[in-house]
Order: sequence, then structure tokens, then C-alpha cells
Amino acid sequence: MPCIAPKPPKPILLLRIDHDDTEWYGPGPTLGGVPEGANAIPLYKIARERIRQMINDGFYGPGDRLPSEAEFAERFGVHRLTARRALEELAREGVAVARKGSGTFVAPHRTHLPISVPLNRESFTPNLERQLRAAGRHYREILLDVAMDHPARGVPRELRETGKLCLVSSALDIDGEIWLYTNAWVTQQRVKGIRRRWRENDGLYGVILDQVGELVTLWRAFQAEPAVAEVAERLRIRTGSPILVRDGLTADAQRVPLLYVRRHARADRVRYVVDYRATDG
Repeated sequence: MPCIAPKPPKPILLLRIDHDDTEWYGPGPTLGGVPEGANAIPLYKIARERIRQMINDGFYGPGDRLPSEAEFAERFGVHRLTARRALEELAREGVAVARKGSGTFVAPHRTHLPISVPLNRESFTPNLERQLRAAGRHYREILLDVAMDHPARGVPRELRETGKLCLVSSALDIDGEIWLYTNAWVTQQRVKGIRRRWRENDGLYGVILDQVGELVTLWRAFQAEPAVAEVAERLRIRTGSPILVRDGLTADAQRVPLLYVRRHARADRVRYVVDYRATDG
């Protein structure tokens, strides 16, 4: 019997569908020269790494506007939603910054600022200002809200027992970008006129130092968690993005609890360092 040659397999083309996780590369069109192969890698990840490489190679520098998702889609030969997700991933990592109505830009180089600030009237403001200015940074502590007689859910019992509390919400702006969103509960009988006394160079600590004097740290706790909707909105990041949360209880010189602070920090902008050399123990 004559031999019948098998039909060649049909090439696997890129699936242009809305669900990027099922959009794979294989024999057929490839992403900007990515070698063909059998490994199933989501196309948005390949596009993301290609864009990242362009940034690392200096093709796009800090502050440069990146091409639009449509331009990347055409350049890479992929669906526009694939390019969009690649850019969103880079923005979530802090490599890029998305600005509504303007596009996506390469983020400034990330540098960690090891700021050390003693909690006393004489050194708080000049210490912080000096260190940030030395790093070429400009900052301001923005007062968002002051709520009197606020419910004390989640506040340490030691502070609740001192009397009625007010909740002070603020945001730390570094060079026009929100890095920290803070909720602070303070004994309202001891700290008054917060709105009137607020200064953007030292925020709530400045108000307290003016009225109470020296402060003492009782404890600090640190954890990582996903940003809930309210926090994400304040920090201008996506809901679920990783953030660092620092809780702490602060007292006056007589060690009477005065202030409970819960800080939410962008994980791509802030890190905390515990320096044991700065303690007596």
C-alpha cells in the first residue's frame, strides 16, 4: 500500500482574547523576537519583562513617558489588553507610574532613606528636614481629617482608659507622591487645636510635642498585608497591593499612654529598619 504522509500540524497562533492568562506563545507569531518553544508563559509576563529590560538598558529613563498600550501592542504583536496588563504590573511594582490622562512614566530610581527621628521638641523637625533635604527630597504632612470622640475599636486598652479619643488622619507626601497614610488616635483632653496648630513640616507629632513635651516609645509592631480599598485610594495604588503596616503606642515622659498610631506605607517606597545599635540593650 502506498504510504500516506501525515498532515503537518497547524501552527498555534496567539489567542487574542480578554483573558491574558490563557494567551500563550508557541509556534507562530512571537513577541518581539522571543524564541518559539513549548513552555507556556503568559504573554503579559513576556511583555512586562521586555519593557523592564528597555528601562534597565536606559532606553527609557526616570520620568520618561512610555509608549501607550496600543503602541506596545503593535510593537510586540499582541492584544492591547496584554500590553495593558504588562504596564499595570510594572506600575504595581513601582517600576512605572500611571498618571490618569497623561500616560505611564518610568518611576524615579528607588532609594531607601534611613531616617532616624528622636521624639523630642528640639530635634524632631530639624532632624527630619535635614535628612530628607540631604537626600534631595521634599516632603509635607497633609492633614486629612480630625474626628472627635471617635470609637476606640482596635485601640490598645491602655490608651482607651485615658479618656475620649480623637482620630487624626494624614498623608505623607514625598516629592508629590503619597508614601504613607496614617490613622492616629490621641487623648483629646491633652492635645487640643489640632487643625489650628497643624504644620506640614512636623504634623501631629509637632502638635503633641508643643503641648506635652518629650515622648516615649512604648512599643512598635510591623506586618505586611494587602491594601484594602480605603487605604489603596489614599496611597493611590491598586486594591490588594502589598503595603507595610506599622502600629505603635507612644506615651509622655511619665509613661502615660497618649498616642496610638497605625501607619500604612507603600511597600515599593518604604522599608523599616530596626537598628539595635541605637538601643541600650
